[in-house]
Amino acid sequence: MEKPPFNFTNPLKYFGGEKRIRAEAAYLYDSVHVYAKALTKVLDAGGNPRNGTAVIDAMKGTHYKSAMGYMVYMDENGDAEGNYTLIARKSLSEREKQGYGLFPVGIFALRRSDTRLPELQMTDRIDWISGQPPISVPECGFRGEKCINCKILRLHLSLRTTIIVVSNYYENSRD
Repeated sequence: MEKPPFNFTNPLKYFGGEKRIRAEAAYLYDSVHVYAKALTKVLDAGGNPRNGTAVIDAMKGTHYKSAMGYMVYMDENGDAEGNYTLIARKSLSEREKQGYGLFPVGIFALRRSDTRLPELQMTDRIDWISGQPPISVPECGFRGEKCINCKILRLHLSLRTTIIVVSNYYENSRD
């Protein structure tokens, strides 16, 4: 009712009363919608509506907008791509700064090319706590393998110095 031609504003929207549908209901809606669209395509081509293979073939390589609000692509095998959303910590109210929540800032979508790797499409910016993304590998590595431990270095130098001093002492004492 909020979309044209009605443009009726839901009065509960301002009190957090937005309409939400259960995921199961959305999946059922999507499946019936995709089936009806494919069946219509088969009938328009003069095909037999009882030919399941033709109906499934009509579903392949199509796009549709899910009842959950995102675009879904069905590939050449009839598999729908997953809905992968990047969420980030954001202020609940930009003006009031009262608390934080998790909100979508990007989606991963399959590119229509030879690669099967999804591509990140940012829809909003990420507000990093430190102002920049964290580093992917700690400076000294995950096990400290990239840094020289100062205590071990001092011990090593102390031992080496002691060995040199002791060996020089024994050499000089022999003479």
